[in-house]
Amino acid sequence: MRLCCKCNEAAIEPNTDRDTGICRACELERQAAERPLLPDAPNLERAEAFIGESGWRLAKTMLDIPHQYTVRDLASPDAVKTTARDHSSFEWFVRYVREAGVRKRWGPHHNTYLIVDEWEYWTMGYPVENTTIINRQAVGPGAKERIDAEVREALRGRG
Repeated sequence: MRLCCKCNEAAIEPNTDRDTGICRACELERQAAERPLLPDAPNLERAEAFIGESGWRLAKTMLDIPHQYTVRDLASPDAVKTTARDHSSFEWFVRYVREAGVRKRWGPHHNTYLIVDEWEYWTMGYPVENTTIINRQAVGPGAKERIDAEVREALRGRG
């Protein structure tokens, strides 16, 4: 086995049909980058509704990597800690991110990311039925301004 010439981490299986010198994850990332992103209007509208009707919390334990998350509580029968709109919409949005998003590398991880408006959304890759968190980070100026203000407020609260 050889190391991937792009990420220099993942091993490449020998004797593959198309030996590109890159691992499967990097190849998927390359293919996704070449794919045109044309989200259809009904799914985009449904995604925007889920986003707007869900509560988003600042990840206060990771202020150096500013992002927010919404959560669904699978542990309690009354779902008391859930901030997401509802379970079925949550699972639909997780699938939508994974199907319509682009695979990218973040550190040693490869996740699928989807940009909607000024935010980029991702999950950690667990099976949909076990996924409890959807993350988002600001990619547009308005969203960046908003999350920067939340980070400043959280840092003031620590002092």
